[in-house]
Amino acid sequence: PAPGPVASAAASAPSDTSVYGLYLAGQAALDSGDSRAATEFFGQASAKSPGAPYLKNRVFAAALMAGEVDKAAAMAPTGPDVDPGERILGVLARAVDAMAEDRGEDAYKELSGAVDLAHGGAAIALLKPWAAAQAGHTEASLAMPELDDRLTRIVASIDQALLMERAKKYGEAETNFRSLLSDRAGLPLLAASYGPFLERRGRRKDALELYDQVLAISPDDPE
Repeated sequence: PAPGPVASAAASAPSDTSVYGLYLAGQAALDSGDSRAATEFFGQASAKSPGAPYLKNRVFAAALMAGEVDKAAAMAPTGPDVDPGERILGVLARAVDAMAEDRGEDAYKELSGAVDLAHGGAAIALLKPWAAAQAGHTEASLAMPELDDRLTRIVASIDQALLMERAKKYGEAETNFRSLLSDRAGLPLLAASYGPFLERRGRRKDALELYDQVLAISPDDPE
């Protein structure tokens, strides 16, 4: 899409614009909801003042909000003084960026090395099996994460079934999917993965029955 007025200004900011001016422009872009322009402004400010960690943090946050994971991964804050929440976000950004580049082993090591799970344990636990699978660690990818939240456990169980399918363990995948059928609240979420699994196995009739079952409960469900 064509850049908006703030993004256009970011692209043509004068080279002599002060660090503070760029920072204010970045903050204004954030306030107006233009995360992409904010990333550009903060990035320019950080390039002018590379020793200012707060600017790198702003680039990191703005890049995440703009969906620019590769830039967020490159600017992710590190070190013992970094806020634990930001540190975990950095781990996730680097891991997702590595997986996007088919570097599963790097992603798996990044996630395995995350120590402070209080601020992002669920996200790491859900992502780590996929990184393990991409890295070729099949058994590790099939281990069910330890999670407390009920909905997160449902998501992890669905992921586990999909990873079993990926490992060509079709019977075990089916068992995993079917074990979740009794949870009425999680049925729409389950059907969005179990139905396509049945279709891929050539069982279109069973998939249609599942979809009909969900539509009877949630007739307006977009999935």
